[in-house]
Amino acid sequence: FHSTQKTLVYTPPFEENFADMSFPRELKAAFDAGIEPDPEWIAGHNAEAGTSKNWALQMLDVAGLTIELADDAPEAEIASVGELAAQTLLAFLARGPHTSN
Repeated sequence: FHSTQKTLVYTPPFEENFADMSFPRELKAAFDAGIEPDPEWIAGHNAEAGTSKNWALQMLDVAGLTIELADDAPEAEIASVGELAAQTLLAFLARGPHTSN
């Protein structure tokens, strides 16, 4: 466990096509349009890491992501991030199977 000073989103690199990045791209667009301040997006991939993101990538060929809320994020920011992430995911899933990168 570690501390973070601002809200962060960790994801595989957007420019790489080794996984379906459609949901992370959609979530980033939603956050860019609807969250203030914008979370910082950190793109990277460590094939040796024992993380759920790496498991999802290797086993399901989908891009996992991690959202870390800042330690002292205001309650309104926490609610906005959670609500927008949930709304975006539900809309994404409602559209059915996704196969494009």
